[in-house]
Order: sequence, then structure tokens, then C-alpha cells
Amino acid sequence: MNDRWNPIKYRLSRVGFSVRQFLTMFLIASIILFLVQLYTFRLQMEENRTNTSLKVSASLDQANVFIDYYVSSMQELLRTSVMREDLFDHGSNTDRLLDEISSGRTGVQHVYAIQEDGELLCGNQLFYEILGNENVQRQMEFAATHPNEMIWSQPYYSKMQAGNAMCVAYMDGRTGNTIAAEVNLRVLYRSLSQFLRNSGQSFIITTKEKEVIVFDESVGSLVMTVHGKYPVEISRNFDELLETENGKHTFFTFDGIADRHFMQSNRNIIGWYITAVVNDEVMNQGVAELWISFGISFIFGMSMICIAVFIVVFFFTKPLRQLAFTMENAKDLDTLKTIDNKRVDEVGRLTECYNRLVLRIQKLVADITEVERKKSVYEFRMHQSQIGPHFLRNTLYCIASLLRQKRLEDAEGAMKALAGLLSYSFDSSDPIVSLDQEINSLERYISIQKVRYGDTFEVDIQRKKNIRNCKVLKLILQPLVENAILHGLPTVMDGDGRIKIRIYRHGRQLVLLVADNGCGMSQEKAEDIVMVKQEEWKKDRYSNIGVANVQERIRLHYGDNYGLQVISRIGMGTIVRIRMPYQEI
Repeated sequence: MNDRWNPIKYRLSRVGFSVRQFLTMFLIASIILFLVQLYTFRLQMEENRTNTSLKVSASLDQANVFIDYYVSSMQELLRTSVMREDLFDHGSNTDRLLDEISSGRTGVQHVYAIQEDGELLCGNQLFYEILGNENVQRQMEFAATHPNEMIWSQPYYSKMQAGNAMCVAYMDGRTGNTIAAEVNLRVLYRSLSQFLRNSGQSFIITTKEKEVIVFDESVGSLVMTVHGKYPVEISRNFDELLETENGKHTFFTFDGIADRHFMQSNRNIIGWYITAVVNDEVMNQGVAELWISFGISFIFGMSMICIAVFIVVFFFTKPLRQLAFTMENAKDLDTLKTIDNKRVDEVGRLTECYNRLVLRIQKLVADITEVERKKSVYEFRMHQSQIGPHFLRNTLYCIASLLRQKRLEDAEGAMKALAGLLSYSFDSSDPIVSLDQEINSLERYISIQKVRYGDTFEVDIQRKKNIRNCKVLKLILQPLVENAILHGLPTVMDGDGRIKIRIYRHGRQLVLLVADNGCGMSQEKAEDIVMVKQEEWKKDRYSNIGVANVQERIRLHYGDNYGLQVISRIGMGTIVRIRMPYQEI
């Protein structure tokens, strides 16, 4: 995450103070403006949705009023008709009287009455005798067991109407007369459509048992139906919707049906539910105009903010920008100069502080440069001088051992070799020598060790043909070879000890490898040898001081990108790699 933001932070850091101040003020003002506009937009959206909700709720209330009136009129019709004895005496004009009752009522298709002898008569007796109507007969039989109750059936398909219908039956408990009316739901549908069916709005009416009475079947209806089935049935998704109980007169959505919103009414006197179905266009009507208004007002507000912030920032930061431009010309220490100052305000005080700072920096830079130069020379000579006592002690021990053994000629040769080494080591005229000089000094040191240890080890020095007589630091090979002889080869002093020195060029670097087949060490210890601290030198001045000394001198002279790398394995040996710049003489 931080790596991804770094380029952005870098670009922002390169932007001027005035620009950042402008962007900050502009961003804050823009965010405030956007939040205010967004809050206003949301209020207007909520107002639109509330208005839509009120309109749909009002249509549901109107439909419920109509249903209440329609049901009341139907019930009043049956209560009035059941008291007429002429409908139940099996007269010759009974079917005509029943037909007159139905023809005067909207939606009442047929009226049925049970005669004294138990025969069921209909206003259209001929159709009834041909087609029959088992649903009405069952409903009237059920009403006979529930006197003085209006019994409404579930919706069913009526052959006599060739469409969906409902039956309401009533038996008068005092006279025992039973009468029923069959309601044509299509007529009821047309009556309710004027309240419930609008552009982008449909409806479904169900019983309290969740059975569908009527629903919007018009072209473009939002109620999905089962394809290819007659009578038309609504989709199973809507069946699942109607089974759920939701808040009344509030919009809700259903997971199985997309892009549609629903609102259920309270139950009317008969217990029916009305569910309004509204699409997104109705719910979001006026949103396009709101977005346009929002965009225009936001753009206008942003323009005004941009102009106002620019004027403020430009005039308030002009003196600072002039000062920054003058200071920017001082790109390095050589061009760092004081600034002429004639101002007495805050910018003038800043300029005066800058001038004092420049003078102080110039003095400190001069002091630090001199101190660092002296420190570098001192540290380099100190590290180089540590080589003398270190290998001198070991060599004198070797010569003393030869004298005790009466090997005077070997001791004399060792003394001559030692004299040459001391002359080479203590010559402080130049810390840089040629590669040939360094190898000749190393060979003299090896000859001293050969006198002491005999032929118990071999040293093989090879350099590539492309290596010319280049420059190297003085005494960088001898401490490593000495360390290999004293610490790496004691376990193989039976004549199998081998030290290999390889010198080659790798690009612009000179690489020197010193490898032995001695006892080796763990890689952790090998890395610690290179990192020996000055406090440890005081404790163990002659163990691994040579390796650490070489490392310190190379880094002091060439920088931290160069130095030693030690690779060692227990029982296998040690390899020391030296890297330094390749410089020809």
C-alpha cells in the first residue's frame, strides 16, 4: 500500500507552496460544496419518493373504498333478495326475476336461488342446465351451514362466464332461504383499473388466504405471467412475493424480482389485499432533472470557488513566491549566497534568517570538510599501522623458533625477508601500490612461513591474462593468507594444506579470492569476523584483526560498496572475496 502511494507523495512534494495551498483550499471548499449539494439532492430524491409513495398509497385507499362499497352493495343485494318469497316458490318466472336482479348490478353475472323443493335455479337457467356450476352449488351448500353469514368463495374459473369469477352466498336464518351471486372478476378488474393501473404501475388483488383474485393483464403490465397457459396465471416469483408479510403502505423490494417496487394496502372489509407494483421509472421520476440541476449548480459553485481561492492565494503568496524563486537559484554550496533584503515584514524577517543561515552553513561546511579530511587520513593511517605489530609478532615467534632449532641459515633468510616486509609495511609514502608489489611482498611473507612450517602447505597464486599491473591497497592479501595459515590450516598440516589465490577482473571491479581447505567455520562466525568492532580488537588483538582491518581500509578508501565477503563451511574450508575498483597504473 505504501509503495503505491510513494509516487503520488513524491509528485505532491515537488509542487510549489502556492499551488498546494490553492489545491488544499479548493479541495476543502469543493468537498463542502459537494456534500451540501449531495445532501440537498438526497432530500429532493426522498421528497420525490415520498410523493410517489403518497400517490400510490392514495390509489390503494381509493381502490379499497371502491371494494368496500362494492362488497357492501353485494351483501345488501343478497340480504334484500333473500327476503323475496317470489324467488323461492318455483314460479314460472323465477329465472326471469333472477336475471333482472343480476342485470341491474355491475359485475354480477348470475344470481342463484335454492327453491323449496331443493332445486337450484339461475337467472340464465338454460346455460346452467347445459354447463352447470359446481362451485356455486358447493358455496351455497356451505352457506346453508353458516346462516346469516356472507360466504365468499376463492377465485375459480366459471364455464358460464368463460372467465374467472367469485361467488358470494347467503342463507337467511329466519326463513331458511339461500341465495348466491356470481361476480365477474373481469368487470371488477376494469372498475379497479381506473384507480390502480397507471403508466409504470400495475396491481394484484388477493384474498386473505393469498389466492389471486385479479391482476393487471394489460399490455406492458409489470406482473409477470406463466407463458402459454390459459387462464392466465402469474409467475411463481410473484406467488412467493404474495406469501410474504410486508409493511403496509410502504415500498419494499423482493429479491426474486428485479427493477420493481411493491406496496401492500391494509385489508378492506372483506379481507382482501391490494399489492401495487411500480417500476424504477416511477420511483425515480424527476431524477434526470435533479441530476441536471445538481450538475449545473455544482459546476457553477466550483467555478466561483476556483476564482475566489485563486485570488486569495495569488495575492497572499506573491512575496513568498518571490523569495522562493530567489533562494531556488542557490542550487549547491558553491552558489549558496546571501540575498539583498529591504523588507521589514514577515518575508523580510524570513530573508534575514536565511542570510544568517547561509553564512552559518558556509562556516560549518568549511569546518566539517577540514575535520573529515583529517579524520579520514588519521583513521586510514591508524588501520594501516595496525598491520605492523600484528604480523611482526607472529614472524618474530617464527624466527625465534628457528634459532632454537639451530637452523641459522633459515633464520637468516627469514630475517632478510622480514626486513623487506618491514620496509614495505612501514613505508607510509603512499597507501596505494601496484599489484606486482603486493604479490612480491606476499611471496616474501610466504617464504617466512615456509621456513617455519616447511612443506606442510602450498600456496598457488594465479591471475588472469587480462589483469595488467593495476593499483591495489597495500597489505590486503598478506593478512588474509596469514589468517588462513594460523586459523584454517592447523588441522591439515600433514602436507595437504592448500591456499589458492585467484585475481581477475569483473567489469570495472578487481576481484581477489583467497581460499583454503582448512577446518572452516560456521557462516555466522564468518560474517562476524568481517564485522569485528573496535572494542573487540582490544580484547583479542591478534586473532581476526587482519580481516577486519582490510575491510575497514577498503571502505575508508573506496566506500561502502566495496569490501570483503567471507564464505565458509565447517570441515571444507574458507573463501574470502575482495572487491575494489579496477584502476590501471
